[in-house]
Amino acid sequence: MDGSAHSRLYFEDVLNVLSCFAVVALHCSLTVFGPARGHEWNIALVQQAVCIFAVPVFMMLSGANLMEYRSRYSTREFFRKRVLRVGVALLVGSIACYLAYGLFPDSFWGARDVAKDFSLGGDLSMGSSATQSMTRTGSSTRLSGSTA
Repeated sequence: MDGSAHSRLYFEDVLNVLSCFAVVALHCSLTVFGPARGHEWNIALVQQAVCIFAVPVFMMLSGANLMEYRSRYSTREFFRKRVLRVGVALLVGSIACYLAYGLFPDSFWGARDVAKDFSLGGDLSMGSSATQSMTRTGSSTRLSGSTA
């Protein structure tokens, strides 16, 4: 192989595979961010602590793979490709999550607060009026600090 050819670094492949599994484990242990504490929460906490290495590893691998990108294409082409790939996915995913939280606020822990914070002033929940009034009463009770 001549010096101009790109040589494959197998340790990067191994780190990518390990990091992929770690990211899946991180997403499977999201109960650590919920309000309940107990044995399952402790396991999720350990899982988060052990697998969090994946985030900086992916960042470092991305940076290593982007070194000398100008030998492959221009900066304009680089950003055009990234905006199309990442920007569209981010926009579609954000809209889907916003709609899911807005249409089914009781299906996601904390979604009612997120939908309320990011809405344009309207109540996004589609529940019955009794549920909505009970939620408003519960919210005002929490805000006022009384437990009655």
